[in-house]
Amino acid sequence: MAFAGTAAATTHSASDGDDTLSNGGTYFQGEQLFISNSTQNSSGNQNLDSSDTTYEVRTNDDDETLSSAGSVGDNGNILLDTSALDKGKYFIEDQDNNKIASFEIVEQDLSASFDDDSVVNSDTDTNATTLTLKSPKRPSYKVNVSADDLSWEDLQDVFGSAVTDTYKDDDIVTISGSTSEDVNAQFGSIDAGTYNFTFNVVDTEASSEASITVDKAGDKTATFVNEESTPRGDIANITINLDNTDTAYVQIGSFADSNFQSNLNVTDSDDDGQVVLNLNTFNTNNASVNYVTEGDGTKITGRNSSVLSSEPLASGNYDLAVSTTGWETQSDNNGMDVAKSPSDKTQLRISDRSTDSISTWIQPQSVDTHDDVADMTDTVTQRSTVAGSDNVVLKVDATGIYGAIDNSDLESQQNMSLTLEETGDNVEKNTEADTLSASDFTIVPDGDNGTFYAVISADELADADGADGYGDWKATFTVDENYVLNGDDEDQSVSTTFTYEEQDTSLNGGEDFQAPKGNSTVSGKTNLAPGTELSVVADSNIFYIPQDVTVNDDGTFSAKYNFDRDDVDNGTEFSVYVSSDEDNTKIGGVVNADMNDGTTTTTTTTSSTTTTTTSSTDTTTTSSTDTTTSTTSSSETTTSSTSTSTSSNDDGQPGFGVAVSVVALLAAALLALRREN
Repeated sequence: MAFAGTAAATTHSASDGDDTLSNGGTYFQGEQLFISNSTQNSSGNQNLDSSDTTYEVRTNDDDETLSSAGSVGDNGNILLDTSALDKGKYFIEDQDNNKIASFEIVEQDLSASFDDDSVVNSDTDTNATTLTLKSPKRPSYKVNVSADDLSWEDLQDVFGSAVTDTYKDDDIVTISGSTSEDVNAQFGSIDAGTYNFTFNVVDTEASSEASITVDKAGDKTATFVNEESTPRGDIANITINLDNTDTAYVQIGSFADSNFQSNLNVTDSDDDGQVVLNLNTFNTNNASVNYVTEGDGTKITGRNSSVLSSEPLASGNYDLAVSTTGWETQSDNNGMDVAKSPSDKTQLRISDRSTDSISTWIQPQSVDTHDDVADMTDTVTQRSTVAGSDNVVLKVDATGIYGAIDNSDLESQQNMSLTLEETGDNVEKNTEADTLSASDFTIVPDGDNGTFYAVISADELADADGADGYGDWKATFTVDENYVLNGDDEDQSVSTTFTYEEQDTSLNGGEDFQAPKGNSTVSGKTNLAPGTELSVVADSNIFYIPQDVTVNDDGTFSAKYNFDRDDVDNGTEFSVYVSSDEDNTKIGGVVNADMNDGTTTTTTTTSSTTTTTTSSTDTTTTSSTDTTTSTTSSSETTTSSTSTSTSSNDDGQPGFGVAVSVVALLAAALLALRREN
């Protein structure tokens, strides 16, 4: 049995211990427990005082085995070292055998592990992993960390802000633990190799080990993605690929060469190996804004940019350089640093702007979100007519304007305008032409492709007209001669004309039809925008069958039905219509069970008889049998022909003007007669 040695008398305070013992408490093996002379036992009596000089710790069982002993401090307090105590229940008593307190000792379990077996010592997140410390019985504790071949500085680099204390002479750092603690660990500055870490709980005997391998990273590189020409006044997207690093130093322009330069420290914030910078060339003469902004997954951590004194950045070529090491001074560059040992160089090409064209497109009424370009390109169709409540979409091809309208709108630009004006016979007599402006449109810019879309509902045309609005409308986009980047000294305008029509939708060409007692298809045509969704309904006093259809590019659509139902008899009449335009699209139908087998047979017999008799009386007689008689001579010819045609219809007869059996024709005639009556 191990006993704690008796130390020379001294004074003890709570700060000397890892915890303060209270009667009935539970503590971890190895802790230093402070026991106050005010501690009370289970009976509520205070038995430890300044007159006590020694104490004993015994097992709290029938044997009351002696487990430890020591001296009481001069001030009547005790500092008990539990490292020699096995796990179990104990009590402590003074030299007079008075029980001071009972307590329990438990062992602390500790496990340590890295999430990854290996990391790379690069500047990217491939150097990072997570250390997990687990101690199920203890919610809070301190852990001393050491590792072969790593100094305390190395350990501090690895665990960063998690370090709470350092022991430089011993190459140890201290971090905090819990029942389950995740600690970030980064090995970017650690040499390649395998490292064995030891984790010792500061105040108990608990410990654990974990190993990790650090692999050598490749060379740090930063390279520009092929840069395309950017029109003057637009936004240049500068993309850089990063390898084995997530930071770069980007130089745009050179003050010594072009009187323009912007230096930027950038970080790849989403670990996709790229950074993207957006250079608004229109704002390069505006000191109140940052004309270089962050693209997706990019963080600008530092900048030093010159500002042009007059017009925005001129057309021409501008140097681009990127470094992975930092900046260096260049004496003849107006005090601006340059990229140190650039990893890559290229040029940014700024071209002249232009106003090119405008065209009319249409879009289904149901498209009511226009947040990005995909909302436009995926749903529009080029056409010079628009109908019903569809959206009118004006596609304007113009460059050099997107820097101006970035974080702004077209309406607020004094030197640009978009108008929509009724024209031709659409203008009422003795009135001014009704006009709509940019504020009436939703503007969707696509500066990367030198295009913007202006969207307006055709209903707005009717509202502006005060009537139905049907007729011709002219759309015009103008860049004023006073626009700072308009080098022609005259207005630049483009225009297009389209016709607004009344909605025109029909089923089966407006004709009634027959359907087999099985599968049947009803086709239709409309002048609404392709992609429009319609509901085509087959309706009778027996059934109501709606079918959702989508308008094709050529304006057609079709709905399929199956009338093979127990409640549908031969001769059942019904109507088919588009639910949103019932009055104008309704046609009649009738179920013809004779078509049910999918095969229709039509038989036609033609018979003609001609008899010619010639005599001296030259008499000719003509009757309904087409018989001619002459007394001159006698001859008879009879011709009879029978034709049979068979057609196959696996999916059922659509019924659009196709001849079927005689019974089918009679049924259609009967239906038409009933409708007239």
